[in-house]
Amino acid sequence: MHDEAIDVLPELLDAAGIEEHVLDGHSDGASIALIHAARAARPGLLGVISEAAHVFCEMKTVAAIERARTDFVSGGLRTALVRHHGDNTDTAFLGWCDAWLDPAFRMWDIRADLPSIRVPVLAIQGADDEYGTQLQLDAIRQRAGAGADVHVVADCGHAPHRDQPQATLSLMATFIDTIVGATD
Repeated sequence: MHDEAIDVLPELLDAAGIEEHVLDGHSDGASIALIHAARAARPGLLGVISEAAHVFCEMKTVAAIERARTDFVSGGLRTALVRHHGDNTDTAFLGWCDAWLDPAFRMWDIRADLPSIRVPVLAIQGADDEYGTQLQLDAIRQRAGAGADVHVVADCGHAPHRDQPQATLSLMATFIDTIVGATD
């Protein structure tokens, strides 16, 4: 995630000629957005939308990923993911899963980076997130350098944009309207 945040994302933003922008990431993508904002923010970064971010490794996350790996190996989850990842399904899933399940990853923690974030953060998490707890949101709220607007979405798991799209889009739109209005 650090390589993606510090090396890949800045190159992508530069290559695309993106100037003013708000990063929006889900799960590991949200962690990447937070790391980027803390360590490699490009000029023009106005804010970060963090959906179900991980800022440290929780045992709940590890247990859920172990269950997902079992489901993937048995074929059920793999079949469902093929429509999104095609021929890259095994590489994408196992690369993600095996990184999180590596015992060395238990020490992964970006909370010390959060105070370096100098843009507003919107942090969203489902109340029933199977991959993380309220502790993730609490850490973002307490440590984000420019402050964080934190929301728990009811009747929602790990993917607020899928489970509660209207509520999630409303939160995002309000956040973007607020920060874009502040730059006018």
